[in-house]
Amino acid sequence: MALPGDRADRGFRPVWFSGSTLAYDLSLPRVHERFEPVVTAAELGAGRTPDP
Repeated sequence: MALPGDRADRGFRPVWFSGSTLAYDLSLPRVHERFEPVVTAAELGAGRTPDP
């Protein structure tokens, strides 16, 4: 979402920045490193979720 004044091309397109241009640790590979799958591939195939 962009603010009303944050537009390119005479106000038609919002201005977007990739995460890696804002900060090195916001690149998609770095963000993926921070998250572990909640459900393993084996559990997903068996239709089960982990016990809490």
